[in-house]
Amino acid sequence: MPFQYITVKGDVYHLTQSFNARGTRLYHLVKNKKGPYLDAMPEGYEIFEDPNGTVTLRKDGPKLISDEELQLVIDGMQRYSAQPKFLCDRHKKTITIYTCFEMDAAFLAKRLKLGPVETLLLESRYREFQPFYDPEMCFALVHSKERLFSPQRLFINSRLHGMRTIGDSDTLENLIPRYLRILTKHSAIEART
Repeated sequence: MPFQYITVKGDVYHLTQSFNARGTRLYHLVKNKKGPYLDAMPEGYEIFEDPNGTVTLRKDGPKLISDEELQLVIDGMQRYSAQPKFLCDRHKKTITIYTCFEMDAAFLAKRLKLGPVETLLLESRYREFQPFYDPEMCFALVHSKERLFSPQRLFINSRLHGMRTIGDSDTLENLIPRYLRILTKHSAIEART
């Protein structure tokens, strides 16, 4: 039976392979391609599904972030952040916090200083808006022996785009109470306006 992966959205992906010009084997997760499909996951690979349901196949490397460190961030989000919906993921040397970006038309209209007519148009347009998760903050491991992390925050505006370091490196125990407080319910909108 062919290997298949079902996403949180219910999409079914199958594993296929191809070869490049040098003869190197390449693996692909496909949704709508006809077979032949592989029967098993190749050794040394893992499936990664981001919070929005995008699926990728990536090489399975050593876990540089421990389960305990990931759990510290999850517990810290529940304790210090006002962000009600979030997901955390670790990959290579980072712990990434994804926050749910749900359109709050009233807040956005106030932030953009829209009038009542524009606010009604905005609200009607975004009633059917599907929430999605964006990476909003991460802790990047910068010193593996001392377990020091650098806090980074997503910025999207005319001058900055991407993750930027927002403070000095420290242990997760010290960074979590200091930086997770800035993730408010509307911080994802504030970063974009």
